Amino acid sequence: MDLPAAWDARACVRARARANNRITMWPKNNGQEQVGVVTSPSCSLNAVPLTIMASWWTAQCPDPQTIPIDVVREQAWGIDSSTLSFLLPPLLLLKK
Repeated sequence: MDLPAAWDARACVRARARANNRITMWPKNNGQEQVGVVTSPSCSLNAVPLTIMASWWTAQCPDPQTIPIDVVREQAWGIDSSTLSFLLPPLLLLKK
């Protein structure tokens, strides 16, 4: 099973994605989301997606190692990182 299918198989992850347009949540500090800041509160808010990702990764990887971010991006975006870097500037322009 690929990672997006594994995330989609869980109703709580689908509901969060529908409500927030993303599957992750981040704690707020002074009204600002602390996106990408690894803390216990951020891990607890994202326990289900992180657990699914860890299960997916350990099924593929015989030796202990961290998941390369490009592998996660390819799964989440469905494209490789070279395409992602090419697409990001135009996508950022569309948001303005």
